[in-house]
Amino acid sequence: MAEASETNEAKLHQTNPKEPSEDVKEETQLLVTESMETTREGTTDLISDVLELCIYLRDQTVIPLKVNNGQQAQTEDLFRIVQEEQKLPPEAANVFSLWLVSPSLELRLKKNHRPYFLVQQWQELCKLYTDQKAENKLRDTPLLMLQRNVFYSKEEEMKLHDETTLSLLYHEAQYNVLEGRYVVDKLDYDELAAIQYIIEEGCFTGVRGITHNQRHNLERFYPEFMCKRRWQIPGLKNTSRNDIEARFEEAVSRISQALPDQYSKVSLYKMYLQLLWNTPFYGSAFFSAVVDRPSTKLQMVFGVHSMHVWVCINTEGVCIIEKDKDFVDLAVPFTEMSWHFHDDLEDEKLPSLFIQFLVKDGEETVTKLLEINSRQVGSFAVMVSQERVEQDVMKV
Repeated sequence: MAEASETNEAKLHQTNPKEPSEDVKEETQLLVTESMETTREGTTDLISDVLELCIYLRDQTVIPLKVNNGQQAQTEDLFRIVQEEQKLPPEAANVFSLWLVSPSLELRLKKNHRPYFLVQQWQELCKLYTDQKAENKLRDTPLLMLQRNVFYSKEEEMKLHDETTLSLLYHEAQYNVLEGRYVVDKLDYDELAAIQYIIEEGCFTGVRGITHNQRHNLERFYPEFMCKRRWQIPGLKNTSRNDIEARFEEAVSRISQALPDQYSKVSLYKMYLQLLWNTPFYGSAFFSAVVDRPSTKLQMVFGVHSMHVWVCINTEGVCIIEKDKDFVDLAVPFTEMSWHFHDDLEDEKLPSLFIQFLVKDGEETVTKLLEINSRQVGSFAVMVSQERVEQDVMKV
């Protein structure tokens, strides 16, 4: 777990949360407004043209669209088209959102956003929200993607039965597992990998098992950090990888035998998701950040260790996951934390989100204070505020 500063004096007031009008900062809204005004003034004829675009799904489906007056199309207009194309049920409007996603930045779109103008300003958004080098920002191009709505609760998701909806949720969860965003223990990784195998290849039979190629292509079923070939003495077998291969084959065999003769894809999708519903980070929005923690008693000599992390925010709370590791450093429910956003424009330091929470230290309860640094901290604060508002509304 990440080391956070202990304090008895620090009393962070809990900011009165109010629902923001947008998920982006004022600077972003100004950028989009300026872009829209320029388009209205200088390219009036183009606005009425047909806009060709693609919307991507996590199951690798690509939906090409031609949208009349597409530059002015709002998120809800495009979502409605996808809903009709994919024959999604009415409740899908609550389950999913449209996102702009690139290697540098992921932005959830609200219903009244106009995606065209956000794409036109993407490089400026990357300057505001990321620390990417200039040459990387120039190459950074977002995809318009249908993804899970971060404000949709797990409790509601558990009631779903529509196969298309569950398939999309499964593929998104699988992506997050393989990307190392969803971290679980090794036995759960084995079960998730086995369920994925059965969905794609079918159950084991008496004659057919896992092929040599599938056994040695573990990266298709496990996160990369688990499959890396570690240094070893030449000529000796990689016992760690062999162990994963054996566990994988055993899990596929065991789950195949446990399934009824007539099983459905829906049951497999729900089996996969069920393994993740109990985790504190499921359904989160992910933000890249840095936290500082003392490395050892020698920190006075070597300084403080900067840890690159995922900050995960969902309807329940905030999680911190160190990148390329298989454990959660911190998970704090909203009900057990207070927070404060700090962004000194005159300071060269990254904006900060301070989280204050209580933890058990032996028989005592102590206050911990964690500082999270990122250019996306403003987005953290907006999302935390909105989640807190929705929780307060549910209590009324």
